[in-house]
Order: sequence, then C-alpha cells, then structure tokens
Amino acid sequence: VEFHPSLLLLKKDVIFQVKDIFLNKEGGERGGGGERRRRRTKRRRRRRKNIMASELKKKAFWRAVVAEFLAMSLFIFISIGSALGFQFPVVANKTVTPIQDNVKVSLAFGISIATMAQSVGHISGAHLNPAVTLGLLLSCQISILRAVMYIVAQCLGAVVGTAILSGITSNLEGNLLGLNQLAPGVNAGQGLGIEIIATLQLVLCVLATTDKRRTDLSGSAPLAIGLSVALGHLLAVSANSGNVSACL
Repeated sequence: VEFHPSLLLLKKDVIFQVKDIFLNKEGGERGGGGERRRRRTKRRRRRRKNIMASELKKKAFWRAVVAEFLAMSLFIFISIGSALGFQFPVVANKTVTPIQDNVKVSLAFGISIATMAQSVGHISGAHLNPAVTLGLLLSCQISILRAVMYIVAQCLGAVVGTAILSGITSNLEGNLLGLNQLAPGVNAGQGLGIEIIATLQLVLCVLATTDKRRTDLSGSAPLAIGLSVALGHLLAVSANSGNVSACL
C-alpha cells in the first residue's frame, strides 16, 4: 500500500482515514462561522459607537445631563438642609428632638425627590441617584454613555448643592452637613445591610413604575418614588446616628 498522509497503516490492517478531508471541510466551516461571528461583533461595536456618537451631538442629551445636575443640586440642598435643624440647638450634627427629626428628614427627602422627578422627569428621567442610574443601565433602558454622564452630573450636583448649603450655614456650630455616622450599637456590617435593603427597594420601585410593559399602572410615578425614598429613610436614618442615608 502506498503511503499517503490521509492513510494510516496500523499493524496488518490498512485503515483508510479520510479524517484530514473531513477536518479540512469542518475547519473551513468553523472558520467561516468564526468569521461571521467576528463580523457581527464588529458591526455591533460600530453600532454602539455610532449610537454614542449620535448622542453626544444631540442637544436633548446635554439638556438631560444639565437637568440631572441642577435637580441633584436642589435635591441635596433641600434634603441636607432639613437635617441641620435651624430651629433647635445643634449638637454633634443632631438636634434635641431626634425622633421628630427622623420623620422630618425622611419626609424632606421623599417630597424633594417627588418634586424634582415631576419637574425634570420629562427631560432626564430624574434619576438623582447613581444606584438608580446603574439599575436602569443593567435593565438596558439607557446607554453606557448616558449612565456615565448622569453619574458625573449627579456627583457634581451633590458637591455644588453641599457647597452652597455650607456657605449659607457656615455660622452654625457643630454643623457637619449631614455627615453619616453609625448609631451606637450598629456595626459596619449592619449599617451596610440596612443601606443595601433601603436602596434595593428604591431601585425596585423605580424599575417597576417606569416599566413600559405594564398596563396596570395608575397614579403618579414621582409620588410613588418619593414615598419609596421616604420609606427608605425612615428605616435607615436611625441606624446612621440621625443622619441621612448615604446610598439614598
């Protein structure tokens, strides 16, 4: 028997192998499939880049980013200001009426969120929270570029709102501007768990009230989200030494 690469001589039996032929055929098919997958991946990447590039050129996109910045500045100024207690003596960033303050702060946060959501919700969606933005990104309701720009705008808005409040209340003694501290008897793990649960119910409420597939929704979505924020603060504010919840 004449030797050929596609033939294999084993002991006395001659085994005709056409494996090379089939391998070449299957390899070509696999190579073609891999090439198609690579082309699809490239097309998806180009599509995403085109979408992000088109977003950057739209005035509506930048208007939404600015709206998120302004709404966050107002929200932080109002909500943190409610925690300072202008009408009561401030000692270690707390007033002499902590129970009433907890309710006041929770309502201030909830009402201010509802107000801002009603005011700029038609422009930017009024996320006003990186956790909400991340939740909407993971649910594929916004692009990565929009999520990043919103989070940057939210952080800058929080800094500006706090700076304005700090300048106005600079004469208050013991003013820590709502600095978060764990209450006595609450360790770091417990505080983290409370923050996670409070933030989770907020994000769940936002996703549920903005789900376009639902047909049973009625009433005001901003009001529902505001009540969710107030509920989270009623839970979490007492665990943070009378201060506001950092995640919310």
